[in-house]
Amino acid sequence: DPTTAQALFHQSQDVPLNPNSGYLIAGPGTLNVSAHNLDLGATLGIRSVGPANNPALAALSPSGAAIQVNLSGNLDMFSTTICSLAGGDVRVNAQGAVNVGSSDFSGNDQYARGIFTVAKSDVSVVANGDINVNGSRIAAYDGGNVTVQSLQGNVDAGTGGNGSVSVEKVYVDPATGQVKTYTPTIPGSGILATTFPPSLDPSIPNSPNPVGDILVEAPRGNITASAGGIVQVALNGVDSSAASVKLVAGSTDANGKVLYPGSIDATGSGVIGANVDLEASAGVKGLVFAQQNISISALQNVSVTALAQGNVSVQAGGTVSGSVIGVGSVNVGGTSVDAALLSQNVSTSGNLASSQVGFAAVNVAAGASQSALSSDTQMRTTALNGGNSQNDDQEKRRLAQAANIRLARTVGRVTVILPKQAN
Repeated sequence: DPTTAQALFHQSQDVPLNPNSGYLIAGPGTLNVSAHNLDLGATLGIRSVGPANNPALAALSPSGAAIQVNLSGNLDMFSTTICSLAGGDVRVNAQGAVNVGSSDFSGNDQYARGIFTVAKSDVSVVANGDINVNGSRIAAYDGGNVTVQSLQGNVDAGTGGNGSVSVEKVYVDPATGQVKTYTPTIPGSGILATTFPPSLDPSIPNSPNPVGDILVEAPRGNITASAGGIVQVALNGVDSSAASVKLVAGSTDANGKVLYPGSIDATGSGVIGANVDLEASAGVKGLVFAQQNISISALQNVSVTALAQGNVSVQAGGTVSGSVIGVGSVNVGGTSVDAALLSQNVSTSGNLASSQVGFAAVNVAAGASQSALSSDTQMRTTALNGGNSQNDDQEKRRLAQAANIRLARTVGRVTVILPKQAN
């Protein structure tokens, strides 16, 4: 039908013909975008670039503009960005659902896609409906905080956990006013907080920023971090021991009664951070790693592989299973504890059905075995050598070297070196 074809032709004229089109703001300030639904397609999206395209703007401010997106409907981002490259917070509020990328695209990209900030700026995504990261990312790439909240739906960190992207940062030399860009390749997608790695260009200083905090909340739904992952890692060597990752799924009333059941699924890529706190009104499962401490609480079952260099606390209304490893201490409570518990200080409550192992207990057994071996070997050596003192001394040195061997336990892809026996 020629009439229908002509009508479709005219309706398609609002589709950008140039794939590099999009919305761009240079210099400082704020860009406000308000709409019912927003579909950015495969354009370059909404970008704040500071003085990158016009160095004269550096005299006004070295920082870029903030971006504020307010929608009464949905946000769809097929393969595009909402980002600030020179500083400036990015905040997205949607009354509907948010799809940050396409489920068909994941892995390596020449350009970073998703909702992200650079240069110590915060990123916040709040929606009434579901938030799906898909093959993209919600990230603060150089020290900003990340907040992701689905008020009435679920949060899914996506499918691109093994990918890496080139991320551009705009830098203004405070002495010369010269505008430069630095574009390292940074691994990871999903929900991510990190810092810029050192540049090979000596004129660009190392990032001084500690890594930012991550908060993910779904008070009426579930949080999934199985493929894309939720990761907090500093790449610049700055102390980030106080940083935190907190996930809250479901909600309860003041008396602890479940209002909305919510689970946390961290199988696969898992949750990685400095200090990790997981709270669920239903269950928790998956992989959790912390450079400092881990706290997990659930009203139903917990099935995790949890590893922390500090302390680990797991409290469940049901069964606790998996492996819980804390170099400092492990405190586990549940109706039944079936997990392997590894630490130099282990405390439990509930029906203990696990093969509980503590570093201290292991070392006592190792010390007793070593003592028996030493006594037996010394007696046999003395008998064979007729009490020769020189051979005695050699044997003592050999046994001393053997005592320095440490015990190790392999858990999945992680090998835990047990502490050396105290003399």
